[in-house]
Amino acid sequence: MTEFSFLRNMRIFIIVGVLMLSLGACQSSQDIEFEVETDDVSTFRGSDGKIVVKTKGISNSFEYSIDNGETWSNSNTFKSLSAGLYRIKIRNKGLPRKTSQVKYVMLSQPEAKRPEVYVGVADQRLEQLNNPDKWKFVRENADGFYINFIMLDSIYSQKDLNKFAELFTNKNAFIESDMNSTMKKEQGYIDRLHKAGFRIPYTSLNYGWEKSRHDNLKTYNLLAGQEPRLCLVQQGPWCIGGDITKDEGILPEPYTNANYRSWIEQADGASTDGPMGFWYSDENSMKSGSYSMVKFARSLGKKSLVMICPYHADVKGYNPNMYLEVGMQCVREHEDNDAEPDIWSVFEYATSIAAVPEEKDGKPFNSTTGMAYYLINHILGVPDTLSFTVGNTDKDIQLDASVNPGTMLSYEIEVKNTSDWCDYAAGLKANIEDLTEAWDIRFMQGDKDVTNLVLSGSFQFYKEHRLNPQSTQKLTLVFTRTNTSKSTNFTMELFLSTHLGVEGVQSIKIIAK
Repeated sequence: MTEFSFLRNMRIFIIVGVLMLSLGACQSSQDIEFEVETDDVSTFRGSDGKIVVKTKGISNSFEYSIDNGETWSNSNTFKSLSAGLYRIKIRNKGLPRKTSQVKYVMLSQPEAKRPEVYVGVADQRLEQLNNPDKWKFVRENADGFYINFIMLDSIYSQKDLNKFAELFTNKNAFIESDMNSTMKKEQGYIDRLHKAGFRIPYTSLNYGWEKSRHDNLKTYNLLAGQEPRLCLVQQGPWCIGGDITKDEGILPEPYTNANYRSWIEQADGASTDGPMGFWYSDENSMKSGSYSMVKFARSLGKKSLVMICPYHADVKGYNPNMYLEVGMQCVREHEDNDAEPDIWSVFEYATSIAAVPEEKDGKPFNSTTGMAYYLINHILGVPDTLSFTVGNTDKDIQLDASVNPGTMLSYEIEVKNTSDWCDYAAGLKANIEDLTEAWDIRFMQGDKDVTNLVLSGSFQFYKEHRLNPQSTQKLTLVFTRTNTSKSTNFTMELFLSTHLGVEGVQSIKIIAK
């Protein structure tokens, strides 16, 4: 055999060998079988989801991926996961080209719950009682009545309480008590509100905490069938040095941040005092302090409340005529810092400001009930002001499922807010029936992949993408046909809501078949 013939034959042998290995790798991708066990996320926007990939072979012979092979791990267990779609693959360590087919797994989470709104006034109660028609929307749509121990001790008569109970559609009351009150007085507060016709789901303790007082507020004279009330620990966010998790508060013992953390851990959550004068000036880092209290309570699986009060707190440059403007800013900044509380309290104390009217010409008025009018509409929505289209239509869409692998279908989602005064941190959610690996599905907000947020029900238009009055925001929805032989049929339904946790105002289906 000549040298040329030998080299030629060797080259053919090498090429054939490589082709055989390639074909073997392609064939083997069908041969690697695995199963997936999952634990869903236990709280909304939590991160305790879990995926365990189980193979028939020895687990340490494989590498594992939950992002379609972009990254690989030696461990078959993935913890601390948020809700969303995961694309599972495994491959043989010794033969990294020997990779499995992708398998889709969806981790779910509990549904979002909208924030509640409680409303109360101290000095202007007679304005409300004498003018029920001037705050009709608020009293019919607020979640309840907010009242503190001072009002119950010396301002509100039983007759006043009775009238307020008649006016509120939702006859819930939130009692803010104080360590300077007494257990006996607190029992009286509960009895008086019950007599008026209120149910009391929430309470709080200001200026410290004590377990016996906490237990009394939770359990005294519960109504038939009522679960124990929740009792929150109240603190002024300007007192904690910007972060409840650090020890930089400005108050002496026993009001240190360390003690407040301990009390919140033992109680049912955290509640803030909220003079908008301090919010306006960001007194002692009040803003970041408030965000930190909400997030700390949430990290413990507990409730949080943020108060919006018109009190000036002797801050230069602020006056109650700015209440509505600054209060709206407070709401948006909590949302934009991922620190929206479970409960908002709109509550006036120590302030000369109108209690009513709630609106003028259909827009919120600068009053206590006007602030609540904005907040409730911001959450529940002004009717017929929010809508969306997919691919320039608001009708259901038929998608051709018979397209060839590699085909990409792109749709623009356009969301419009036509209100001339109300902004929305709107939510968009996608539910998929018959989820199939035959399609790769992506939701893009500019260059950012927000797929898991939309699929898990966590996505909202906020921060720089907030739906301000008379504005439009967009997403791109991309379907890519993969080369899998799985069924190509599925149904996706998109739901738009004015706020996370609020029933959708519109839905559009995309049907592939």
